[in-house]
Parts: sequence; C-alpha cells; structure tokens
Amino acid sequence: MGLNYSFNLYYALDLIETVLQQLPSIANCDCDKLTEIELPNGRYISIPFTSNFEAKRLKLSSGQECVELDTSLIFPVDEPIRKYVLAYDDTPPEIGSLTKIGYIYLHVSVGIRFGEISFMAATSSMSRLFLDSRSIQDTFINFMRLTEGLFGYIDVEDYYYLAITDPSQRIDIETSDIEIDFYPYYDIDLFVDRYFSQIDRK
Repeated sequence: MGLNYSFNLYYALDLIETVLQQLPSIANCDCDKLTEIELPNGRYISIPFTSNFEAKRLKLSSGQECVELDTSLIFPVDEPIRKYVLAYDDTPPEIGSLTKIGYIYLHVSVGIRFGEISFMAATSSMSRLFLDSRSIQDTFINFMRLTEGLFGYIDVEDYYYLAITDPSQRIDIETSDIEIDFYPYYDIDLFVDRYFSQIDRK
C-alpha cells in the first residue's frame, strides 16, 4: 500500500456547514455534478463535488461513517509543486500561478460537539508533496483560520502527528483506547478534548 497523508482540521460542530460552503473557494469547481449533504442540524447543503465520482445524497451525523467527497483543490505554485506537476506535464505552471495537483479525497466526520475535515492525498507522491510544499501547508492554514478552525495537523500514518503550522513539530495524542470500527478510527469529541488537555499541560 502507498502513502495516504492527510491534513486534518477540527471545528466546533455548528461551523461544519460554513466550512463546507467555503470549500469551493480553494477548489477547481468545474464539476457539473452536485452532492447534497444532510447536516446534523437537519439542513441541506449542495456542493460542487462528487462522492466516489458520482452525484449523491448523503447524510452527515454523529456515530455514522464519514461523508466522502472527491475534490480538486488549487494551490499557488511553489517549487515543490512545480516539480510535482512537471513529472506529469511537459509544461509546468509558473511560480505564483494557481494549479491543481489531482484529486484530494475529503472525509467529513462529526461527533456531538466537534467535527473533522480531512483532506487525504490520493497517491504516495502527493503525500510527500504535502510535506514538501509550503504553499499547500499555507493554503490549509489560511483556510482553517478563515473558517475559524480550532486546530489542525498532518497525519503521516505514524504514532505521532505533525503540527500544521510547523511540520517539524510532533504532536502525540493517545487514541488506542478510543478506536471504533470505521473511519475515523477515534471518538472525535474525546480526541479534541485530549488535544486541548495536552496543550494546557504545556
């Protein structure tokens, strides 16, 4: 199996609707299919992304499997992105221009009080790009701040996480005792509580 690194962002539950509404602002929305999502508050939202490459009607609720979406996000080109695109395209984009890097899979999960928005790389090379590109990291940091996120990290499929604002900084949060049988593998509310408990101890 390849690498599946992800940027995971955390929010108060009542902000998840706003986050989903803001997603097109960092995406290449040339998809003519809409996915309709029923939110935990009973409201519906339609967004220009597919789910498993089909237009669907999905329900987002606590204790259920996550909502999965296919997104094509855009990023300002820095040198790592330019080299990444050059491997697939003979005409690389100019530094500073906007480009997409392929599909990024979005998983949306909610607890009773908090929600998680997870952007997962589709390939191993994209996973490595997530760590190499300051532009990609800044895009997710800025999006998190714009949408009033609580915190975020980079999941590198190890026993630790990397701080979204400084990938050289490790974050250790115990999750082995709160695993569940489907993605996400932990209780989101308890995970967020443990994150802030750890921060308070420092």
